[in-house]
Amino acid sequence: FVTPFYSFNFRHADLVYLAICTVFALVVGWIAAARRRAEEELRDARDALDAKVLERTTDLRESEGKLEEAQRIARVGYWERDIRTGLVNWSEQSNRIFGLAPDEGPVPIARYQELVHSEDRPRIMAAVAEALAGGKRYDVEYRIVRPSGEVRIIHSQGDVTKDESDRPLRIFGTVQDIRAQAGGAGAARERAQIPLYLRVNRSIDLGRRFLAGQSSHRRS
Repeated sequence: FVTPFYSFNFRHADLVYLAICTVFALVVGWIAAARRRAEEELRDARDALDAKVLERTTDLRESEGKLEEAQRIARVGYWERDIRTGLVNWSEQSNRIFGLAPDEGPVPIARYQELVHSEDRPRIMAAVAEALAGGKRYDVEYRIVRPSGEVRIIHSQGDVTKDESDRPLRIFGTVQDIRAQAGGAGAARERAQIPLYLRVNRSIDLGRRFLAGQSSHRRS
């Protein structure tokens, strides 16, 4: 018979302490594993979101490029005039129509008026004033004089946005170079380059004006 060199003599308190430590270790391990899983899921979700944002950004840039190309072909641009600041923000195509650099920033209203033919300025100002006063929609054709001295005829229309107090905030509209409709050697060829939907819209607009005029004439 050999006498053992050691022996185990656990008290109840020691067993309880050992159990608590074991449970604590298991809980910490579970929490750590759950945290790693959450971090991995968050990383995967972030990567997926970044990929989606990149995809949407690419699609948006392509759409903007197509829109810009469509505006260039149709010679149509858009603009927005801030009534409070007096600045006019133009799209790149609008800048091109007026003979300005495509990336030129907001244009003061005084600069815009300089580009309008002197004989047409009073009519433009009257049309804007009427639209701001709640009258008929801003819709005019007028001449512009580009910085190079070239004269062009354009068609512009826009709608007024007002605040809660019914005060005008801004006018947003479009501008189209209609030199093809003014005649000239290449008028037919240039007119054919204008997309069909724009020509149809313009014809509908002219038809509405005619019917409105006939209705008004019958009432009078």
